[in-house]
Amino acid sequence: MRSVVLLGSIACAPHIDPGPIPAVEAQRPVRVLVGAPSPDTHVYLTAVAGAGSARDPIGREGLAHLVARSLVHAGAGARSASEVRSALYPTAAAFAVDVGREWVALRLVCPVEHGPLCVELFTDALVAPRFDNGDWLWLRDDAIRQLTSGPLARSEELGSEALDLLLFEGHPYGHAPLGRTGVLPTLRRAEAQAFHAAHYVRENVLVGIAGAADEALRGALEQGLARLPPTRAPELPLVAPPTSTGRALVALQLPAGSAEEGSDAGTAFHLGHPIEVGPGHPDFPALLLGTTALASDTLQVSIEPVLEEPAALRRRMQRLVVEVAPAAASEGPATLRGALEALEAWVQHGVTEEELQRARTWVAASLSLRAPDPASRLQLAVEVAAAATHSPLDMADIEDVDLEAVNDAIGRHARLEDLRIVAVSVDAEGLVASLNGASDDPFELQDTWVLPAEGVFR
Repeated sequence: MRSVVLLGSIACAPHIDPGPIPAVEAQRPVRVLVGAPSPDTHVYLTAVAGAGSARDPIGREGLAHLVARSLVHAGAGARSASEVRSALYPTAAAFAVDVGREWVALRLVCPVEHGPLCVELFTDALVAPRFDNGDWLWLRDDAIRQLTSGPLARSEELGSEALDLLLFEGHPYGHAPLGRTGVLPTLRRAEAQAFHAAHYVRENVLVGIAGAADEALRGALEQGLARLPPTRAPELPLVAPPTSTGRALVALQLPAGSAEEGSDAGTAFHLGHPIEVGPGHPDFPALLLGTTALASDTLQVSIEPVLEEPAALRRRMQRLVVEVAPAAASEGPATLRGALEALEAWVQHGVTEEELQRARTWVAASLSLRAPDPASRLQLAVEVAAAATHSPLDMADIEDVDLEAVNDAIGRHARLEDLRIVAVSVDAEGLVASLNGASDDPFELQDTWVLPAEGVFR
């Protein structure tokens, strides 16, 4: 009798949809977004793949970046790298590759008369990169050159990257997309081939085509993409960023003879902390307006994406970032004090109605310039679809935000007591000594470190 009751209970239970079966989903064709037909004279091709630097295996930092550059610089399909360049030459087109922490973006704009050739080259790059050994070695050496001579020669870029590394230490996003100088020389071609085979699969790629693309061209694109493996991509573990309590500062000592050296060389500051507010979050429009209102000639404030939101991860991480205009080295402590006082007033008192209206006007104007041409509009549409989030060009939410909502959002999400601060200076030791020696301790620093700038990317 008890068995009958149990079976009856099961029969009456609600049906729970188990959702899509992963193995079946992996075999579906690559998703392709098709733009509305237009009388354009060009064809626009864009692809994003969930194969950014966050997918680098531990101890193999820089692999994702090298794989992405190899798509277009190390041969593809039946063509060597030089043959790819020769094929593209009559079209006056060139590949563009961007590598972020989450996504790799590949773009190509081509005159419509060369559409079939460009679709072939585009799909070959995604599906069948050759990783020709000579090109691979050159790309690896070039990545090392970029790390050792690029950011170190530009203190603004160095400070911004160092802040990311500090905010996300121990997290998959806690290294530069280019990798680490100590790791890059050890990366091998076979590792690149294995990484491509694992991550450049159907379910992990989204493609867009727009402009003067007819049905035949779209069909050729889909046929080329069908060569991608119908396998599952490795899932990125859901790892929260390190929690921080109390302010901390890292002072980076610029190397002797760097471009920043000189009698009038200064100190630049980069401040920030992670926040969980991104497009789609109810506080995002208000916080966007609030940070825009605070920006000035000396402070640049923003909420910036660190991690897009792939379906496997189901969360979006952003960071609140404040960049302080460089000042003379001797004025470093006063400059940081002024920036912190401005931030504290912003959190305590919020912004005024006049500041809000100016910010709303600026945001509206900047959004109109975000995607001014078909290529950038296609890129944005593909990124939004891949991240399963709201378009940043949607102004409806911005127009509806009032002053109270803006100031409430600032108070909820700005955690000045937990700021991470990076200083880039020609006299890092002297700066830290001055900050720690302030009699009234206006900086409230829990920890301070001095590091050589060239150590950031090791």
